[in-house]
Amino acid sequence: MRHRYLVAMLAALIGAGLAGLTSGAAGASTVKKSGGGKLTVALSEPPISLNAFGPNDADPDTFEINKQVFNALVDPGKKPGTYVPDLATRWVRQGPNTWRFTLNTKIRFANGKHVSAQDVVADLDTLTKSGTALSALWTSFASASAAGPRVVVIRTTQPMGTMLDALSLLPIVPAADVKNTSYWNKPFGTGPFEVTNFVPDQSVTLKPNPRYAGRRPAITSLDFVSITNPADLTSYVKSGQVDVVLQAPPSQASQLSGHGIKVAIVPSYSYDFVWFNCSKPPFSNQLVRQAMLYALPLRQIIRSIWGKYGTIGTAPIPSTIFGYSRQTPYPYDPAKAKQLLARAGYPNGFSTSLMWESGMAPNLDTMAAAFTSAWSQIGVHVQLQPLPPATWLSNLDSLNFSMDLQSNTDVTGDADYTLGRLYTATADRFGFKNAYLTSLLEDARSSVNPALRKKLYARAISFIWKEALGVFPVQTNSIFVWRDTVRGVTFPPSGIVSFASASVQK
Repeated sequence: MRHRYLVAMLAALIGAGLAGLTSGAAGASTVKKSGGGKLTVALSEPPISLNAFGPNDADPDTFEINKQVFNALVDPGKKPGTYVPDLATRWVRQGPNTWRFTLNTKIRFANGKHVSAQDVVADLDTLTKSGTALSALWTSFASASAAGPRVVVIRTTQPMGTMLDALSLLPIVPAADVKNTSYWNKPFGTGPFEVTNFVPDQSVTLKPNPRYAGRRPAITSLDFVSITNPADLTSYVKSGQVDVVLQAPPSQASQLSGHGIKVAIVPSYSYDFVWFNCSKPPFSNQLVRQAMLYALPLRQIIRSIWGKYGTIGTAPIPSTIFGYSRQTPYPYDPAKAKQLLARAGYPNGFSTSLMWESGMAPNLDTMAAAFTSAWSQIGVHVQLQPLPPATWLSNLDSLNFSMDLQSNTDVTGDADYTLGRLYTATADRFGFKNAYLTSLLEDARSSVNPALRKKLYARAISFIWKEALGVFPVQTNSIFVWRDTVRGVTFPPSGIVSFASASVQK
């Protein structure tokens, strides 16, 4: 699982030349539509793979491409926790552990085949058996069956209050192709676009899907490209080679605003964090973990790195997420940090390492250096390890790290996507297994009572915070950049941007 910093929605507008934005869905902003043409979108990293059922299924960039190509059974509604029909026209919870979905079988895939219940069954079966990051959302899945061509019945081993939440992330793929490796090089679905060219780690090119059931996209070509150098990004946008930037570095925001370029920032579903590997010393000791937090002047670090584009973290999830419960940040107290290290048996400190994926998100390198400098003041000497994506992912999955720095985005806006997927004993993402925490998160996932779920998440968050399972320094704001010739783009709370209605004004 590669957690990259992902853009979320616009709630506040800044900079010059922002006239022309109109209010759209709750927590979103919309640019009015006109004309057609080619649209080029810059990603900090293009996908390694487009396989929505593979090891990179939770990558934000994979989500972004798949949003253009596939539909799900349901879509998130305008308010958090609400859902609207997509490929499913209606659904009903028939019992504590049984859900029934009726499909719109008039919709066709780009190859002309009608969507059927068997496609959904095959997709669910593949995902739940994949062992990937998103499969962790389906721990209570029992079976899926087709009750005729239009009806899917999903059964679970216990109540699953997050059923619609999880289904909103399940792309519906033809059953015959879901395990076909070659299909994922140029995937097609029922969405507004289909892939015409994919160069892993470089670019993705899409064209309109001629069988799309909605209004045919106005743009003739949708290109996603990788531009990792901030200086290059600025020049490409100003010269018109790039139309939209989904992840602009804070250092470039002021340089990009104006002269036919629009910039907007907003609190997002994204945050940066450090995990301690709790399965081995010294981080198996709670006192050491707490010492690492007391040693960080987080307010100063966040202000110097992020400025107005980030706020200090007050939970292991952002405040914009359902289930958030505010915690008091650990104060900067290096003297107390040294006392805790001495009590833990490390009066002279220790040596360790901090890994992260190179290019994952803006400012990770800078943050790593700032943390390392602060920790050295209490005798903790950290070797910095920026790693290539494949190496980083392998180390993360095998728990071959001491500390891990990441960016993450809770794409569903629900605490289960982060806490229920990553912090249970079954997930075992960073070597911490606790029956009490696991029970809280499993109970929250199974409950269909929002008020009860919030209480359970509040207890889980308090436990994570007191145990100091990680450093949660910053809740990041998103920085959108687009040329004023771009129209018809809505930036939703999920941070996954659809370009189905986009156009480029000549």
